[in-house]
Amino acid sequence: MENNIHNRLLQLIQKKGLNKNSFAKKIGVSSTTIQNIVDGRGNKSKSKPSFDVLNKIFSSFDDIDYYWFVTGVENNSTTIDKNQTNCENCEDLEQYKARTEELVEQVKELEKDRSDLMRLLKRFTP
Repeated sequence: MENNIHNRLLQLIQKKGLNKNSFAKKIGVSSTTIQNIVDGRGNKSKSKPSFDVLNKIFSSFDDIDYYWFVTGVENNSTTIDKNQTNCENCEDLEQYKARTEELVEQVKELEKDRSDLMRLLKRFTP
């Protein structure tokens, strides 16, 4: 199985013991959205998950290795051995990893802010 975001999504769905429809329902998107990402219907190439879909996935499951899900690289340690022969762009990978972790934290903060705003809105809406 090729290591791409489409197959990692499928692996995640299977790991959670769900099917595409129940996964879509759990994260709050249409089953068509998940189907399009996994199968690529309607496009010459498969659709990639939007930021909104990624946010919903990460918000729905707190045990996901975000780095693996986005990059396909296992995050087994905090550093990557730059002497590994299969690591051609380790510095770029480290920078990408750091940026990904920053973005994940920003997504979490935005989700909290959104929740706070929704609670405020409910208080002032009849």
